[in-house]
Amino acid sequence: MNIGAKFYLTITILLIVTLGFGQSNGEKNSEIAKFLDSLSQDDFSGTILVAHKDKIIEKRAYGFSSIEYDVKNKIDTKFNIASITKTFTATAALNLYEEGKIDLESPIGKYLPYYPNKTVRDSVTVHQLLTHTSGLNNFYVADLDKIKNSDYNEISDFVPLFVNDTLLSKTRYEILL
Repeated sequence: MNIGAKFYLTITILLIVTLGFGQSNGEKNSEIAKFLDSLSQDDFSGTILVAHKDKIIEKRAYGFSSIEYDVKNKIDTKFNIASITKTFTATAALNLYEEGKIDLESPIGKYLPYYPNKTVRDSVTVHQLLTHTSGLNNFYVADLDKIKNSDYNEISDFVPLFVNDTLLSKTRYEILL
């Protein structure tokens, strides 16, 4: 078991045990703080937030955001989490589908009527975006050497990286057009 898995297992067990045995909030907080005090950058590198209901109990940063430049993590360090966001996006989109707010088979132009790339707007569906079958290229691969994190503060800042790309393959809607 790797260190990350051990850490999450330990935190989970700690929280279950402390909540399960009816300790007071002060005792729970003390146990959590004691555990977090015992961690070192060799055990974990990242940030931790422990909350109960609407109250933050502990928040801490460990290790380095850049080992190469000796930059320590801070509570507000932004992490490049890359593809893990795909799961969250798909879950959110499917929740909207269940609520009847989106149609998975409609072209994205239904929801982004001013999207500048007409071919994509009129032929790529939400379903295709979620299943990576739209024919859109992976802009990170093509332009990795041009991407500087400091240039991208808003989601819309990424659009010029891919908005004019052609589709790698035709979608079924594009074939019908």
